[in-house]
Amino acid sequence: MKLPEFKMGFTFSGKYRKDYIRPMCEALLKLGFHKNDIFYDEWHEELINGTRGDEILKEIYRHHCELVVVLLSPDYKERNWPGNIEWRSVKELINEGKDDKICLLGIDSVDIDKIDGLYKHQAIPKYIDSTPSAEVAKFIVRVYRQRFDSDDIDVGSGTQTIYRSGDLKKPSQISRTNSRPGHIDRVMGCDDKAGVDGVF
Repeated sequence: MKLPEFKMGFTFSGKYRKDYIRPMCEALLKLGFHKNDIFYDEWHEELINGTRGDEILKEIYRHHCELVVVLLSPDYKERNWPGNIEWRSVKELINEGKDDKICLLGIDSVDIDKIDGLYKHQAIPKYIDSTPSAEVAKFIVRVYRQRFDSDDIDVGSGTQTIYRSGDLKKPSQISRTNSRPGHIDRVMGCDDKAGVDGVF
């Protein structure tokens, strides 16, 4: 089966689907992304239906997502799908030195040292407990822009707009917000202090 290419994919514990992941993905649509740009399992159930769902998931995260957004939570590693299947793909990306493909989000004071392959003085997640989903979505767009598509995506103040050549019309006027890379030893998790300016 030929798998589609995604701008980003989300891996998370199902406990956080309703209040965090679903609103976050819907907010990304308002910023100009399409459902076909985002691997969020509810939107692409047909891809993982059947007896090879685990293999297909690993393939999607490793080879078919430009950015993998990981919501780390205290129960992430204990859940079968994210902890035993999806995280393997993330670890393989880390081991291959493809750290720029990973954005770490954190919630509920997750202990980074309990996540296999990460260390709290090395990996820096963006904690989103009290951050509105729309703001987290803007943040993810900025991470994506910084790493993959900096010339084709604008996130200005006020109404946030993202455009790509041949996709959405470029706005005639939009204020650009400068960004700078954060300092991270290994995995960039996108924290306020080590992230990008002007988001929050």
